[in-house]
Amino acid sequence: MHQARSNLADVVTDPKVARLLDDLRVALPRLHGDMRVVESAMDLRAEFRGELVCRVVPYRELLHVQVGEEPMWEARIRSTREFPHVIDRIVRAFLRVYARSRPGPAGAGGA
Repeated sequence: MHQARSNLADVVTDPKVARLLDDLRVALPRLHGDMRVVESAMDLRAEFRGELVCRVVPYRELLHVQVGEEPMWEARIRSTREFPHVIDRIVRAFLRVYARSRPGPAGAGGA
């Protein structure tokens, strides 16, 4: 589910960084139909089946990205150069959450 765009982009003053925020808005819900992307006045959060995948906090000239919960990985994005690495980390975190949310094989005691 993708929520309507908030005023988070108004916080970002660098047009290239604003574009990266828009790219995240598009990419995150595409990871899975159950991905929930919610924006508040402070941040953008992506959750999958109740677990945090990532949190993005925009600042004037950068995006502060927190990926996963335990252990949490953090990055600051100022250019397109850092973006692929951050997306890779987000996808890895999503896959970990997805793997935990799937039932185990029959007879293996999985929930």
